Amino acid sequence: MGRQDGITEFILTFHAENLGNRDLTHEALGYPMITKKGEADTRKKAQILLRVVNSLPAGGVLALCGFSKAVRTHSTLAVYADELRKLLNGGRDIVFFQDPSSAACAKTIGDHIKIIQWFPMEMNEFVSEPGKKEKDIALNMLSGLERMENVFRFYFSGRYLTLFSVGHSVELGALVEFLSKKGAEKYNARVRYSFM
Repeated sequence: MGRQDGITEFILTFHAENLGNRDLTHEALGYPMITKKGEADTRKKAQILLRVVNSLPAGGVLALCGFSKAVRTHSTLAVYADELRKLLNGGRDIVFFQDPSSAACAKTIGDHIKIIQWFPMEMNEFVSEPGKKEKDIALNMLSGLERMENVFRFYFSGRYLTLFSVGHSVELGALVEFLSKKGAEKYNARVRYSFM
């Protein structure tokens, strides 16, 4: 068990299809501001998170955590959590904590048990002001992700950590572009980023 070479993995994705100006008959039941189609597509994509859980080392943690102040990002995160909970129902050596306060119990969980933690965190850094430069958007997001990592390291120190978040195309696009450029190596040295 433990942090493999001190690495944290961030998995970031876009929010589900936005309800936008459609009438409420298109809204997903229980998931405000996303469409029924967006909910269905997100449930299918939850299979990717199931593979992430299956590939976690013994004692690893997947935290379903980051979203912006836009309701659709929180709703998308909730769909992923609900579907993953169904997919993992009865899984061996896996515990799914639904209450953020249960993160404090992590130190009492055996080293061989994988932990899935629902811990929604609204991240101001996941939304940028109009007209902001791409580099500034990316650096702001990186600052928020570092803050998020510090919170989870407090609760899950010594465990392999994967943090899953939902954001917006402008901010995630800026982050992808920034991390792919020369000079961004220092941001990739200790942390892995995946986008789905």
